[in-house]
Amino acid sequence: MLSPQWWNLGHVPAYAVFAFSTLMVLLQRIRVTYWSISMTGAIVGLFGIVIELLQPYFGRMANVSDLYFDAVGLLIGVLGFVLMKHLLVRLGPDRP
Repeated sequence: MLSPQWWNLGHVPAYAVFAFSTLMVLLQRIRVTYWSISMTGAIVGLFGIVIELLQPYFGRMANVSDLYFDAVGLLIGVLGFVLMKHLLVRLGPDRP
């Protein structure tokens, strides 16, 4: 059985997917700039903070390590999106 500290590692892939998919939807709606990427990161991060603040009302404990793992996942998702965006721009529409 995993200790609670290691169990919280699930926040990393969850927030990476959350940030990446949010940016992908945003890419379909507006021109993505570093400002919009920063704002998306802030909103996703704020979502994690709000969830932690609401947990005591549902019989759970808020945990600072959850916020740490949320932030790591958020960073991975944003960096993955930026890397993908740069690679797509570099390849251009004519290359497979």
